[in-house]
Amino acid sequence: MTVHIIIAVALTLFAVVQTVIVFAFVIPMLVRESWTPIAEAHPPVEPAPDAVVKRWQSFSAGVLNLGWSVDVAVDERRLHLRPSPLGRVIRLRPASVPWEAVEFVREGRFSAKVKIAGIDLRGPKWCLTMAKIPEV
Repeated sequence: MTVHIIIAVALTLFAVVQTVIVFAFVIPMLVRESWTPIAEAHPPVEPAPDAVVKRWQSFSAGVLNLGWSVDVAVDERRLHLRPSPLGRVIRLRPASVPWEAVEFVREGRFSAKVKIAGIDLRGPKWCLTMAKIPEV
């Protein structure tokens, strides 16, 4: 075997081991620290029939970036967060957060930031700005 082949095989093995470590240990740890507190504090319930639903939305929870991993339903009582198929791969759990438990922080051009169960959650402005609308 030439040196180039040995180096290529070694680099390939390194990449495989690194990928296994990331998927087996790092991502579950990030999910446990950044998403699970929200899901544990707010178990899922069915959205109202008139809820606005959008699939494949992008959120970040703490340091965890969840691009296209969350399906969202918004009704007058709750923010419903369901993992899309991509989110289920990393073991996200569903949550239905009452609006009273959502602390609005700020909004940007396309996104907004809220705090739920002590976790900073960033996501689409269309759904998270509902947290700042006062009840009548």
